[in-house]
Amino acid sequence: MKQPLRVLIVEDNDADVQLLLANLRAAGFQPEWSRVETDREFRAEIAKQPDLILSDYSMPEFDGLRAAQILQASGRDIPFILISGTLGEEIAVTAMRHGVTDYLLKDRTARLGEAVIQALAQRRLRGEQKQAEAALQLFRTLIDQSSDGIEVIDPETGRFLDVNETSCRRLGYSREELLNLRVADVEVEPLDSVAWRKNVAEIRVLDFKVLHLRQKRKDGSTFPVEIYARFLKLDREYLLASVRDITERRKAELESESQLEELKRWHEVLLGREDRVLELKREVNELLARLHEPGRYSIIPTA
Repeated sequence: MKQPLRVLIVEDNDADVQLLLANLRAAGFQPEWSRVETDREFRAEIAKQPDLILSDYSMPEFDGLRAAQILQASGRDIPFILISGTLGEEIAVTAMRHGVTDYLLKDRTARLGEAVIQALAQRRLRGEQKQAEAALQLFRTLIDQSSDGIEVIDPETGRFLDVNETSCRRLGYSREELLNLRVADVEVEPLDSVAWRKNVAEIRVLDFKVLHLRQKRKDGSTFPVEIYARFLKLDREYLLASVRDITERRKAELESESQLEELKRWHEVLLGREDRVLELKREVNELLARLHEPGRYSIIPTA
């Protein structure tokens, strides 16, 4: 089955148009085409986003270089093949500078099909690359907006290979500064090479490890963190660390611990008071017994 192809042809010669169409059909395409000969017509047609543009180099009212300039200025990614009876090296260089995908001599249009296949493949690759770049940019934006610090670390040296904006903001360094530091440079507790290798070995065996440490900012202040570290193997081994600032959690835990201690203290005080009341009741009952009077208080033994 022939491949449908919407073609815009910039040409004033009917015979040349038919030759181009014949070459496209011979190459396995089914062209749906339109032809223009002026600047205004060309601008109107490229707005319809054809799959391909074939343009003669020179015409009475318009020319291929001008068409290429207009297309380039529009920002549309449409393969543009320039066709000329004669094309010097200087003109060819100028044409490529203006975004021309390829150029052919009119006596060699038999290779038009090959040139079109290559031009369409190049556009497809450009589209895939743009999509990949957009996806990567979206991923980077999501990572940078994470509330946790995300750090990619060299397991051999402990050097930061990549960090998100949260890590930079929290530690007070620029990204460039952090990429020149090692994990040991932001830890409060000393972390020598032996301790680092031990941690790395444990993570490699267990696949992940949770650590509770304190980190220090560029200004010297410190804060508690909870780190989830795991190995990631792609083209090489990496350590991937998710670093959470637990300052508020630790503050809440300390407040809870303080409240619990206060409750325990009051509980002991109240128990002490109850014991004293019981003791007084016993003394009253004993005094009444000496006076041969009945006891006033019924005392239930405490556990």
